[in-house]
Amino acid sequence: MAFGFQEFLFRLKSLLHKRRLDRDLAEELAFHQAMAREKLMREGATPQPAEAVASVQSGDATGWTESFRDGWQFQTLGNLLRDVRFSARLLGKSPGFTVVALLTLALGVGANTAVFSLINALLLRPLPVPHADQLVVFHYDRSDVDSTNYSFCAPLFRSLEKRHEAFQDVAAFTDSTMQVRGASSNQEVPGSLVSGQFFRAMQTLPLLGRYLTAQDDQPGGGSTGFSGVISESFWQTWFNRAPDVVGRTITIARAPFTIVGVMPKRFIGADPTARPEIYASLSAEPVIDAPYNNTAGGYHSWWLGVIARRNPGVSLEQANAALQAASNAVLDEANDSQWVHEARSHHFRVGAEPGSRGFSYLRLFFKKPLVAVFLLCAAMLLLACLNLASLLMARATARERELATRLAIGATRRRLIQQLLVESLLIAVLGTAAGLTVSPVVSRSLAALLLGNRRDTVLRCNARPSRIFVCGADCGVAAVLIGLIPALRATSGNLNDHI
Repeated sequence: MAFGFQEFLFRLKSLLHKRRLDRDLAEELAFHQAMAREKLMREGATPQPAEAVASVQSGDATGWTESFRDGWQFQTLGNLLRDVRFSARLLGKSPGFTVVALLTLALGVGANTAVFSLINALLLRPLPVPHADQLVVFHYDRSDVDSTNYSFCAPLFRSLEKRHEAFQDVAAFTDSTMQVRGASSNQEVPGSLVSGQFFRAMQTLPLLGRYLTAQDDQPGGGSTGFSGVISESFWQTWFNRAPDVVGRTITIARAPFTIVGVMPKRFIGADPTARPEIYASLSAEPVIDAPYNNTAGGYHSWWLGVIARRNPGVSLEQANAALQAASNAVLDEANDSQWVHEARSHHFRVGAEPGSRGFSYLRLFFKKPLVAVFLLCAAMLLLACLNLASLLMARATARERELATRLAIGATRRRLIQQLLVESLLIAVLGTAAGLTVSPVVSRSLAALLLGNRRDTVLRCNARPSRIFVCGADCGVAAVLIGLIPALRATSGNLNDHI
């Protein structure tokens, strides 16, 4: 086992010091040949015959060199590196073909990766909160409306907020653009209005201070007035990460709000497409949104998203059963008789669905268009690979004499296929790298087209590892599609007929 490890280290070292080892080997062979020549001359041979005999006794230097190299190098890796260098030289000799191939792949991979980035941000990635699988999003159904509704009014939410048969916490949230007084003028800052159980449902501890609680979500605020929680980026931008930020006051819509906590950068709230900088209590909505007042709108103002965390051991089916049973009780508590009559006549029912990915209306609007565009981009990438495969088959046809010559001097069909596949893999890697470079531009363009001014928040939420993973998958698929069939076809039949 120790010998095997030492041999591995020696072979690894040979990759880094190949030229020095080749030089040492040449010197060693020359030394042995000189010793043989001197021995023959001591025995009475003249210099020229002694040189000839010593050369014959030493054998072919090239053969010895290749034999020793096989002993100290990783043969497969060495062949791969030689194939890469050979393929790079071939592509360099055909700049027109190389540019067309790389641009074709770059467009296909770039579009495919860009669309997946948006799909990942909007549809796939869970919220960065502990145990996100326990979250659910509330909705309601009515027989007079074909689609599922996700907006709740304040009185209906307050009634649901008290239902803890199946839920630990029930919370409401809504996006809000807040007018915050800066050094010289008011500035618009993206924010979120949240109910008292919101942060407890998200189970994310603040970086500094505390988060908002039910005591803060009261008319007029808590005992010290309105309170707010800020994001880490807001703390950096507005307060230069001052350690005494908790307890300071900011002015929102001409009202003072006391900062009680700072949330870490990874926390983005319940909407994956938004990045609130300030979180304020739901009870402050009449002040922040003035002159509008959705809270006072009662059952005529539907503006809140509702998210909840299930109790341990409660399944989604059990949670829905509890909500179905509570729907009539919720209607009984309503103080708007006309709305209650309409709701009962249209079989109003509250339900829940998985909420690990949070909730965003952008997801509802763009789910089907994004999936359709992604399928189109995948088809475009497939067509690009097929076109490149056709180009490589035509290129291989022009190289039949070269391949036949290599086969005649000892190369195996497997070795030729490996070299051709390495050439296609090199094209795929370079094309994918170009696609990875252009994909952010395509992402921004597509987001601007679909999402308008929300594009920046979506792209900020995008995870770069997923983008690289998709590019890697595209690269592997492209290498197989554009290389395997041309390689098999180019090495099939009797290549000796082309010599």
